[in-house]
Amino acid sequence: MGTLAIRKWYRVAAGVAIAILCAMIYYTTVYSAVNEKVIVAPALYLSYHSAEELFQEADLIVIGSTEQAFRDREHMNSPLASKGPLQDFYTVTTVNVDRVIKGQISENTEIRVGEPVSYSQGLDGISKITRPNYKELQKGSKYLLFLKKNDKGCYFVMSGNLGKYNIDRTDPDKEMNETKQRILGEILKDSRFAIIHL
Repeated sequence: MGTLAIRKWYRVAAGVAIAILCAMIYYTTVYSAVNEKVIVAPALYLSYHSAEELFQEADLIVIGSTEQAFRDREHMNSPLASKGPLQDFYTVTTVNVDRVIKGQISENTEIRVGEPVSYSQGLDGISKITRPNYKELQKGSKYLLFLKKNDKGCYFVMSGNLGKYNIDRTDPDKEMNETKQRILGEILKDSRFAIIHL
């Protein structure tokens, strides 16, 4: 092997090493990094017009909180096809149940709650993807949750944002619409929810 061939081989090896280094830098600083971008995906939910409707349709109504940071929860994404666009997404959050208002579970237990929010991988990094007006349960905050059980045993927040109410004022709902405000007013007047004091 001549000197010219050795130089050529070194150039190729250096080029490959630089390409691998660039790919590693891109992967660690861009692709796998959580960015600040939030994608809001449209959704259609069953509409409820009163606290009584929510109460009747819920499989479980609890007061609880989570001790999990959002990044540490189980994020689920279902593509339409392999490597295709997202069909559905949600996050499974472990909720510690303090009080049971409706349902057949014990207090002081943990349940798995599905929320309509997750992370989505893109070329520009990992973005949060959510449904309109939905913000994930905040670590350490207490909520009144109206939940519906799916066929896999996971409870889901009903009707997006309409099925969750922060009751310790640590997670203000800045985008509370008229329906949610009315239902919250009904909840506060309902004797079944007498333990809630806002």
